[in-house]
Amino acid sequence: MTFQDEEEIQIIQIRENAQRIVAMQIAIDTFSNHHSTNPENIITSFQLNPILPQFTKSFDSLWQMLWTFNVFLRNRSNSQEVCLTLLEYIIPDIQKYQITPTQLLSIFCNSDFTNYSAIDLLFHKGIIQINDILTHSKTNKYFYSHYKSDLESYYNRSLKTSSTDHKYLEEYEKVTSIYKMFNPVEANATNHQLLDLIKNDKIHEFQTFISNNNISLISKFQFHESNKNDINNEITMIEYAAYAGAIQIFKFLWNNLEIRFNQMNENDKCELNLPMYSIYGANYDIIHLVEKYFNYNVECLILSIELHHYDITDYLEDTIGLSFNFKLDYASTYRYLFRMIYSYNMKYILSHLDD
Repeated sequence: MTFQDEEEIQIIQIRENAQRIVAMQIAIDTFSNHHSTNPENIITSFQLNPILPQFTKSFDSLWQMLWTFNVFLRNRSNSQEVCLTLLEYIIPDIQKYQITPTQLLSIFCNSDFTNYSAIDLLFHKGIIQINDILTHSKTNKYFYSHYKSDLESYYNRSLKTSSTDHKYLEEYEKVTSIYKMFNPVEANATNHQLLDLIKNDKIHEFQTFISNNNISLISKFQFHESNKNDINNEITMIEYAAYAGAIQIFKFLWNNLEIRFNQMNENDKCELNLPMYSIYGANYDIIHLVEKYFNYNVECLILSIELHHYDITDYLEDTIGLSFNFKLDYASTYRYLFRMIYSYNMKYILSHLDD
């Protein structure tokens, strides 16, 4: 067998493995969009699925599924219940293949984003221990802030018991001294209420709330996203409505602001980043309204790939005419490719493997 033959066999194997991952990711995507959020129904559907159970048969396959859960939990709010239910269901497999707390934290927590919902589940199920939480807190102040009460509670209990965990006490005191002056900014009560109303698309309550509180339709508020480490962002209500896919509130705001949009110059439109937020929300009605006055660009295409919004990626490419130019300058190409690979969107990567 020649070197070229071996290379071709390797390429075929890579493609076949990638196709398996694509099938797995599409199956989870289908669950998220069409299945009941009842845990028993989700687990039954998982067991009967011809693809998904195969990903619990080896360490590597399980790792691929866990990483997909991480990406979907990060980017797709409609996948939350499905992924957490399946994550809890495969805990015996995590234990079987001895995936360690450190490895799990490397999947669900990084410098830019932390999947607290997944880590909370694994922590409360005893897969990740309090000492693992403390160790990881040393290098992530936001992680420490999230688990501060749990760490403090265990510390206080340890002080009162005869079998004191001296190592934990010592390490805890070191960590707390590091973050003594760290006080993350929290969104105020008004912002929390506003965010909740928009997120759940409660149009009547929203209208009453902004009227009673004399809130301008173009005012900005602190957008608090607990999973993001850069948690404090100024955002307009219509941007958050697009982000949340809240079509009723978005239409209300749009109808009141459309004249303003029509008169905006390009710089103002760029500052109001509705195209990007509408990709997050993945609501076609919102996307169609936005494209009336705003332009979608290659950043929107890359974001749709990162979010695994397969249909929207196709729409941006086939209808709007966006494309990723793999012959851009090296820096841009590297940056875009890194984002695609990190998003683990194997469907898109496989379809452009020869580019």
